[in-house]
Amino acid sequence: MLLLQSRKKSRLRRRLTILGLLAIPVAGYFGWRFAGEQLLRRYHVWKQQKALVRAKEFIAQKDPAGAKLELDIALIAVPGSPEAIRVAADFLQLVGSPQELSLRRQIVDQDPDSVSDRLAMITAALRLRDYNAARDALTAFTPAQVEQPAVLRAYLSYALAMNNRPMADALFDRLAAIAAPDDDMRALHAMLLRQHPNEQKSAAA
Repeated sequence: MLLLQSRKKSRLRRRLTILGLLAIPVAGYFGWRFAGEQLLRRYHVWKQQKALVRAKEFIAQKDPAGAKLELDIALIAVPGSPEAIRVAADFLQLVGSPQELSLRRQIVDQDPDSVSDRLAMITAALRLRDYNAARDALTAFTPAQVEQPAVLRAYLSYALAMNNRPMADALFDRLAAIAAPDDDMRALHAMLLRQHPNEQKSAAA
């Protein structure tokens, strides 16, 4: 009886040992595969970042051919990356494509709380004369965001584009009270004066 029990235990130990030996390479395979996927993902992110840096440099140099080449690399490396879409929108702005607005809207949809992305969309909408898109984007700002000088500038630009003098006057006075004069404000003020019904003030612009 004892001999039989001993043999059973011995067989059980052998089976467990075999199973353990089989589990080691299986676990190693899946561990290697997971680590490999992580390394590959990191490599793609690194590759995209390098391509985006070069794309931005080409855009700054007004070299659309070079920018497009680097953008293609970035968009393939990590599809759908918000930063890559931002740079793609900058590229479309460089080449004067109306598709820029579509990308700006996509970015805002992905991150509706981003003030800078919404401002970029409004600027594109005004440049492309899509005033409905600009108006809709402006109305999405929170009351706290509206107090920011950059947002007030966007409202002022829209008022000027719509030739709404009373609103433009009020917005400029509000902006001048909270922000130091800069080139953008001087340009907006000159535009405001050019639209003024008083001929002397209009001529002074």
